[in-house]
Amino acid sequence: MADRTKKVKKLPCDNTLVKKVKSTGCNNSFLILLGRHENLYYKICQKYIPAVLAKGKRKEDLLSDKEFILFKAIRTYKPNKKCKFSTWLGNCTKYHCLTFLNSDNKHVDLEDDTINLYLTDKTKQDYDNEINLKDEKDYVFDILEKLQDKRIKKVFKLRYFDKNTKKKKATWSTIALRINTSTQTAINLHTRGVKILNKKLKSKETYDFI
Repeated sequence: MADRTKKVKKLPCDNTLVKKVKSTGCNNSFLILLGRHENLYYKICQKYIPAVLAKGKRKEDLLSDKEFILFKAIRTYKPNKKCKFSTWLGNCTKYHCLTFLNSDNKHVDLEDDTINLYLTDKTKQDYDNEINLKDEKDYVFDILEKLQDKRIKKVFKLRYFDKNTKKKKATWSTIALRINTSTQTAINLHTRGVKILNKKLKSKETYDFI
């Protein structure tokens, strides 16, 4: 009689997966970590939902950033500090929730607070009526248009100005699917765009080619 017992393949530990994502950009490891810890992200965010709603913000905008916060947690995690990855991710999530609550409604919460971009749903409507805000949007996309990697502009358009997303910001996984890449790459492109915009908006030569 054949032995029907099968050995269950044990998944790598968090530290191993984090190392793979950092060293090789392993998308499979990233997805395993996402599936393993997304409930933690949601659980922490739920505690802040009443305050989010009280401030007139949408909970969907907070919840949709789980891939982004996971990626930031992976990049900044240091195993030698003797802190579990789940604990570190929880701390990153709490910080993100507090930053989301305290941020100006007119500003999108990017990696650097020095960028004051009018990229919220409210301003999508304002662009039709306020020429100053329209100029701000055009100014930002003029910079993005000159980048060699055209995917960066696509990521920003899908994240903040995609008509198909209506009132919800597109998730990172959706953006990745639309530009035919991994979630990590989509987030990386966004991060690169943020850094470039920070640099260019501070520079006197904001219209030079990059």
